Amino acid sequence: MAKSFRLSRFHPFTRFEDGDLTILPLLHRSGQEGIDLARAMRTLAEWGVGVSMPDLQATLSYDLVDHPARAPVPMPAQFPAIGIVIHLHYPDVWPDFEKRLRQITLPFKLIVTVSAEDTALSAGIRSFHPESRILVYPNRGRDVGPFIQLLREGHFDDVDLVCKLHGKKSMTLGPRRVFGDVWRRLLLNSLIGSDDAVRRIVRRFCEQPRLGMIGPSRFRLPNEFRHSHRDVWSNNEELTYRLVQRLGGSRESFKLDFFAGTMFWIRRELLDILKPLDLSQSDFPDEAGQPDGTLQHALERVFGALPSLANPAMILEDAIWPPEA
Repeated sequence: MAKSFRLSRFHPFTRFEDGDLTILPLLHRSGQEGIDLARAMRTLAEWGVGVSMPDLQATLSYDLVDHPARAPVPMPAQFPAIGIVIHLHYPDVWPDFEKRLRQITLPFKLIVTVSAEDTALSAGIRSFHPESRILVYPNRGRDVGPFIQLLREGHFDDVDLVCKLHGKKSMTLGPRRVFGDVWRRLLLNSLIGSDDAVRRIVRRFCEQPRLGMIGPSRFRLPNEFRHSHRDVWSNNEELTYRLVQRLGGSRESFKLDFFAGTMFWIRRELLDILKPLDLSQSDFPDEAGQPDGTLQHALERVFGALPSLANPAMILEDAIWPPEA
């Protein structure tokens, strides 16, 4: 018999039938809450994460189903040293990260940046990963400002691959939180959703020396769903070009290709390409809810250009979620 129950405050519910799990968001809501939910679901559909698509189904069901360990993807005798870097402006989303990180069997260095001291959060992180490094930085540049400061201070010098993550969410309540929560979980699932996913990503870097970066396929822009100038550039074109030119690239040869949301795996050596910019966190603007047009938004696009700026040039690849059979 099918079973249904409510999942969270934005009221999708799950249906189990013949062993399959289906998420059914309740779109028939009244008043402003119904309008907000419809807008959130429409925005998700514009990113290719529609109500009936496997991306949304698998993402919303992630915390409701078991993730049994599979036979580990075999790794070379010597594989790259891994650094996982998480910016947590919102401490309450740490459980989303911990749940996924606990499945990873490969050794990794963990660095967490926060915007304020939080004794309980630090204790929770260290109880999971005793050797983790937790650093407090001002709330400037969102996740990108602290990441640039980590690079400047040499925190990545002892790793070969960096996985950059952050706790994106919407501060609004109710249905408006749907997009931020789904975005965060879909990105995390693509990059650290299982031990199998992480092993496949790391193995791919081992097998392909020209591979410079891997990121979530759904958020690689431009794509079939987001391809207009407004979607991919917004107000960040000129600043992005200026930064690329300072790194030795040209406006004429530049091809826009990046992972929206600034979550990805990247070879550590590519980050050195940014050093001529001589950036620190103090170069980023004070946080004022800016939707685009800032240094962090331009760097989001510059990160995707780093493989092409390498000598010899490298390539980007996609991480697929849900994983292909």
